[in-house]
Parts: sequence; C-alpha cells; structure tokens
Amino acid sequence: MSAFERLMEALHSAGEHALSRGGEVRTRGICHGGDSPDTVSIKIGNNKNVVAWCHKCQGNTDFYAALGISEAELYDEPKAKGSGRGEPVKSWTYRGADGHVVQYVDKFVPKAFRPRLPDGRHNHPPKEERVLLNLPEVRAQAEAGGMVVLCEGETDVDSVAAATGYVVTTMPGGTGMGWQERYTQMLHGVSEVRIIADNDLDGTGLKHARKVSASLTRAGISHRIYLPAVGKDVSDHLAARLPITDLIRVDATDEPAEEPPATPSEPEDNEQAEWPEDIPGGIEDRVNALIAELLDSSDLDDLPPLAPLVNDVLFLDTLTRLYGPSGVFKSFIVLSLAGSVGTGLDWHGKHVRQGLVIYLVAEGARGMGKRKRAWEQHHGRKMTGVKFLPRPVQTLDDEWLILIEACRRLNPALIVIDTQARVTVGVEENSNKDMGVVVDRMEQLRAATGACVLVVHHSGHEQSERGRGASAVKGAMQTELGVTRTGRGLDSKVTLRTGKQKDDEEAADLVFALKQIKLDGEAKEDGSPATSVVLIPQAADPNELEHGSPEWIAAQLDRAGVPIFGGPKTIEACATLGIRARKDKIEQAVKIRKSRSGDLPPNLPRDLEASHPPKSGGGNHISTGQTSPGNAGGRWGEPSLDLPPPSPSLREGGGGAGETKDGPTALCDVCLRTMVRKRGSTRHDGCKPLPATP
Repeated sequence: MSAFERLMEALHSAGEHALSRGGEVRTRGICHGGDSPDTVSIKIGNNKNVVAWCHKCQGNTDFYAALGISEAELYDEPKAKGSGRGEPVKSWTYRGADGHVVQYVDKFVPKAFRPRLPDGRHNHPPKEERVLLNLPEVRAQAEAGGMVVLCEGETDVDSVAAATGYVVTTMPGGTGMGWQERYTQMLHGVSEVRIIADNDLDGTGLKHARKVSASLTRAGISHRIYLPAVGKDVSDHLAARLPITDLIRVDATDEPAEEPPATPSEPEDNEQAEWPEDIPGGIEDRVNALIAELLDSSDLDDLPPLAPLVNDVLFLDTLTRLYGPSGVFKSFIVLSLAGSVGTGLDWHGKHVRQGLVIYLVAEGARGMGKRKRAWEQHHGRKMTGVKFLPRPVQTLDDEWLILIEACRRLNPALIVIDTQARVTVGVEENSNKDMGVVVDRMEQLRAATGACVLVVHHSGHEQSERGRGASAVKGAMQTELGVTRTGRGLDSKVTLRTGKQKDDEEAADLVFALKQIKLDGEAKEDGSPATSVVLIPQAADPNELEHGSPEWIAAQLDRAGVPIFGGPKTIEACATLGIRARKDKIEQAVKIRKSRSGDLPPNLPRDLEASHPPKSGGGNHISTGQTSPGNAGGRWGEPSLDLPPPSPSLREGGGGAGETKDGPTALCDVCLRTMVRKRGSTRHDGCKPLPATP
C-alpha cells in the first residue's frame, strides 16, 4: 500500500470524504472540527511523500493526530536494492492468447517487482515472446468489439478491474521496457483503448502514453488518454474514493503540465457519459438488449402487482421513506416494523409477510439494544430474523457496492437505513442533482434484492410536513410516511401518517401511545429500574371512528367491557351487543385489541379462551348469524338500542343488578358496566349516549 493510499484509508476509516480540486485532494478540517468540506489539501510532494495542509490551522500536526497517523508513514516504502528482497506479497501471470504461461511478475515488500519464467529463472522472456497482461480476455473483448483499458502497472490493473469490471491490461516491465508494436497488434479489433497514464512529476507517464498513442494511431485503433485527478496513479485516484469518471482527459498533443488541470464542474456534451457508456460487449448487443426489454400492452398487464410486506404500509421491491422531526419516536416505529417482519408477527392488526431484515443503525447504535429488549419483553418473544449493522455505509463510497452484494446474497425482505443523513455525509442534501445520485444508489440496492428499502429521515425545521432537503427524493419514493408527536413524556401521542402511496390508497392515520417497559434484570447505576418504551395503538374515541370499521368494533367491545377473546367468542359477543359486521372485520378488531393489550400477548391462541370462561346464566344464546332475539332494529356495524341487556359473562368482572355498600346497582346503558343506580339516570356521568338509530 502506498503512502497516499494509507492516508486515504485513514481518512475514510474516520468517516471523512475526499474531493478532487485542481490535482489535489480536499477534505474537511477534522483537526479543528470545521464544517467546510475543502479546508485541508492533500497532494504528492516534491520528495514523493504525501503532504497535507490545513489552511485554517496553518499546519498539519493536528490533522495527522486526528487521523491517528504519523508524518513518517507518509513516505512510500523505499524500493529494494540489490538482491535483498523480502517475501513476495502478490504474483501476476502473463499468458498467451491460447492460455499458456509466458511469465510471472512477483511483487515484494520492500517495494520491488521481479519477473519469473515458468522454469523458475528470474528473467523476462525474449522480446518477441512477451505479451500483454490478461491477453486471453483482451482478445475475447476484441472479438466482441468492446473497450480495453491500458494502465502502467499490474497493481493499477487490479485496482481498475475491481472498481469497474472493465477488461484491463498492461505491458511487462512498465514504462522502463517500453511499448512494442506487437502489443498494438494484440489490441486489433477492440472498439477503443483507454490509456491511463501515471501523473509523474517529470512527465514520464504522460510521455509513455503518447508513444502508445502514436502506435495505436498508426494501426487505426481509436483511443484516449487520461490522468488521475489526484495522486500519482489511478490506484491513488480510486483510493480517494473518486469514480473512474473523474479521470482527467488529456489530448495526445498536449504538453505535460506542472500540475493537472482542475476537474471541470460541467463536462462538455460529448463527454457527459464517456466512461459509463463503454460497457464491454459492443454497441449492437446493447441496442438489441434494450429493444428486447420494451413491453407492449399485454406484457405490461402481465407484470405482477406490488406485493405487500406490511399491509397498507410497506411493499416489497420499493423505496420508502419515513420522516419526522427529532424526538418523535421514528426509530421506535421502524424497529417495531422490523421486529414484526423478522418474526412474522402481525403489526398492530396488519398482516405481515415474514422475511429477513437488514437494519443499518447509522446513528444511535448504543441505544438500539435497550429498545430491542423492550420490544421482546412486551411481545414475549425474541426479535429473530433481524440483523443489525451498527455503523453507517456511505452511499457514494465503494463499500456501498459491497453492501449491495452482501444483501443480494442474504435476500432480505426489508432493509432499513437509519438515517439518510448519516449515509450521505458530504452530500448536499438540498441539491436535486446530488440527491439524485444517492437515490440511484439506493435504487441499485432495491433492484439487486427485491426488498423494501426503508430510509429514515428528518423533516425540515420549518416544514415538518415534508422530508428535509431536495424535493426530487419524494418523487422517487413509492411510499412516504410522516411521523408527528403531541403531548409530553408518557402522555405523548405519536401519529403515523401516509403522505404518499404511489399506486395504492393512502392508509388511515395510526395513532400510538407510549407504554413504559421496566427491563427485566436491568438497573441504572443508582439502582433504579432501567426502562424503555414501546408504542401501542391509542384507543380512539368511538364517536370519532367510522361506523362498522374494525377500529370502531374494537372500541365498542372496549366500552362494553368485553374481555379480549379469540374470534368465536368475540363474534358471539358482537351478536349479543347488536354489532352486525362481517367475520373478517371482527377478526381484525380482535387483532387490534390483542396488539394493544398490556396483559395478553398479541398472538393469544384460541385455546387460551378457556382462561376467560363465560359465567352461567343471564341472556339468551345468540348464533353468529343473528343480531338479537326478535326485532333487532340496528344497522350494519351499529348496536341496536332496543336490545335486552347482555349476559353478565360479557361484563368485566361479572356483576349486574344487585346491591353494594353505596346502594343498589344497575347496568349503564352506554358502557354496560355496573353503576350505582341514581334516580332518573341510566348511564354513568362520563358516558356519552350512543347515536340514535334513524
């Protein structure tokens, strides 16, 4: 690893980013906690060492200290002299077009490259037998009419191939042994050769590139010459996390400059996509492949609809963003979604498709464990099926491609990125152009996995109804969810609102209350219990709910004091109360009541209904299909007002007409619970009368 690469590695390990400015790297002044992205300049010095300079601190000592690197580490390892060499660390094999081995090149530390013949002698083959590196792949690319990249050395070949997937080659011995016309013949048939020269201070790399250019011109082979935007060679350029598209194009007739020109902020029209367009394979194959992708009307009808991951909330193979101000429990909502998907547990009455969850805890990783344990304690189960990465992965770094491949192999159903700001460090979030690139990288993650990619983001300071930053991001989202909070402490209410659902109806708002969980076996330093919270659905006012909806049915059962039964008992209770509704709605109401119960687990099996046996006596048995004996008079989803009082088995704690120390008792007409009888009153003082039947 070169000194430049070591410094870049230290920089990126610290979570910092590099910019290309006028042939040098620019980065943030972490030595003084600065916000400007280009306060520190980094370049190759006259002594071939790496030099950093903070323009605010007017030095580099504090900058190196912040990175944990010494100035002595910023010199390349000296080349080995004489026969004293260390152990080889890398070997490359040069093969002929038919695949036979022509020679090897071994790399040693201290830095040295040494040729080796198949018979073990340390020498190059005769001049007329030498070949380009990766010659079989070069010839296959020529036959396909594709592009080939030519670098100065074997290390650069590996760097470019790993970063781009292009077919890359070099000649044995580097610039010291020169270019042969026979190498040019080996490139016949390729669509174009991209020559990446080293940016040597004495111009040696560019001079060599121009000699190659002259040979290719004589052979009629199209080509271009490039220089790295930063550092000495293309490996330095890529180590700075700069894309291949940031290489600087140099005309073959230009004289070498003392420093390479600054990267143009806006490329010319004909340079707009000059590297990405040259995907190996030839233009004809690519055109035919694109035509084959076009769909007619019937093909479009055959596309499968979006598959729900969490009913009405999340869908597979989509980008989704959840936003809200700080402190509104966004991560608590997302963690509960992740737990439900990972375990297959219904999410507050909504059906969930079970699958693996990958959760990038890019901020607040230390507090996530306690929240997870609170969820597990509340639900009575481990949060299986969820894997956490407790650090950010930057969307514009090469590591994002590693993340994509890792997720592709793991095949998750949900990928959580918490938060957007922590995986886009250095990106101008108000720029539609910059954020368009970020969205494209997230789209690559979605396309590779088919998962729902859920991004957590903050809302603006003055516009809490939308996500902070560029408006183009919202347009790219399939679903956008907003979170708000009212109240303080444990009296808070948290509302999840669907701000956008591109291809489906926007779901009704979900309102949650906070439930404090005392973590089993955990305590603070002062001995007080360690606590966290979970979100549970807020019991709504029945008078504000749509009549006949599952939420309304659940509220009516709550008001009547009906215990949390399973489906059959609840259907029977609804019939007794005069609530006429379809079976599926009653079952949804059961799920709603179970999910917010603090006493019973939300997955209460039906065989536990025996723990709430109906008491004998009182009322008539009513079949599922009936509303009440005789003439009920109620509408679908509304209780009948002329029903007889329900069986005491439906009341919480039994009881009914009788006597207490406070006087005779009766049933409240509204909540159906026991009340002390008062002259002229048939309901509790706090109970609102039920709506009259028209």
